[in-house]
Amino acid sequence: MTFQSDQLIHGKAIQLSTNKQFCITFVYGRNLEVQRIPLWNDLISLAGNMNGPWCVLGDFNAVLNPTERIGGNEVTESEMAAFGDCMVQCGLQEFY
Repeated sequence: MTFQSDQLIHGKAIQLSTNKQFCITFVYGRNLEVQRIPLWNDLISLAGNMNGPWCVLGDFNAVLNPTERIGGNEVTESEMAAFGDCMVQCGLQEFY
């Protein structure tokens, strides 16, 4: 493991058959929008040091579109914007 916070664990993995390395980050975002700000900052910081393949996965507890939220509190524009800005700054794409 190369970095961890209360909302993510980041490290390197090796694909054994090819011996290729990649970075992987497991996320569990906090429930409240304001509590996720350190997560976005941590991801942006990690992205700035990324030199190769990177997989980021988990539960961000944030959405890019209000139709993605099932139950819970109503999604705010600022919540979606903060998550979207983080994705853009990190060069991340949503995987369907």
